[in-house]
Amino acid sequence: MSSHLAALPEVSQRLCKLPAFWPVAARIWEGLDARAGRPEITPLISLDAAITAEILVAANSPVYGFSSSIYNVHEALTILEWDHVKRLLHAAVGGRLETDVRTEPLIQASWTHSLATAFFASELAPFFGIPEDRAYMLGLMHDIGRLGMLATYPGPYLDVAARTYRTSLECLGSEECVLGMSHCKAGLWLARVWGLPAEFSESAAAHHAMVIDSHWPAATLAGMACRLAHAGGFVFEHCKPVSTEEAISIAPPELLRRLRPRLGEIEARGRSRLLKSMNGFCPLDPLLSRN
Repeated sequence: MSSHLAALPEVSQRLCKLPAFWPVAARIWEGLDARAGRPEITPLISLDAAITAEILVAANSPVYGFSSSIYNVHEALTILEWDHVKRLLHAAVGGRLETDVRTEPLIQASWTHSLATAFFASELAPFFGIPEDRAYMLGLMHDIGRLGMLATYPGPYLDVAARTYRTSLECLGSEECVLGMSHCKAGLWLARVWGLPAEFSESAAAHHAMVIDSHWPAATLAGMACRLAHAGGFVFEHCKPVSTEEAISIAPPELLRRLRPRLGEIEARGRSRLLKSMNGFCPLDPLLSRN
């Protein structure tokens, strides 16, 4: 994957320019114009994977030389100078104007699915021993590869997304056949090139894995949250619907034993938080996010 992209620098450059969801980007732009500060802007940044990526990449850059990794927007904004943050945001939001308009429905579907995955990951976090704020970010960023591919190959990716699949794995195969890479491989490449903490690489690369790997808890968490988002109707691919039970079925028996009694609560709370965050940005009916 990396050697393929290294041979095509113009492709790798476009892959790094993730398209933000315009309603969120516009709200941030309005806030900056109104001289809003960190308390007002931080929650907005945390709603969008593309804009969050800009901030996390800067905070984890060797330029700053921090000894610990930065996992969330709040941490990043406490160490980055506010003027620098504003320049990053203006660039990210301004770059959104260059997005191919044909991909707008897919960007909205991706935004809704990623945000749903983020909230479900946050609710699942205690079962994996991962801090809730970190789990949220892993869920939000798990599909960065898809956003990069939408920006890089808008026409071909529209064709891939228009097809109907039995499973998400079939969609990965279609991406490989049409584009020469899957969004999981693209996400892995992006997270590594950007120098993000290893958990971001893991969750981007293996959230569709059907075999649990105890050495990759971040990927397992992101994968289960992704499947719960599918079960809730917050989908990107045209796939066969899955039940909540199917969504968690790949978990180890011990985890299932602890998870099942709390599953209804996890679903309800995650969905409530999601719909509250979506309000004012797009239709609240999950089925409208993909049609």
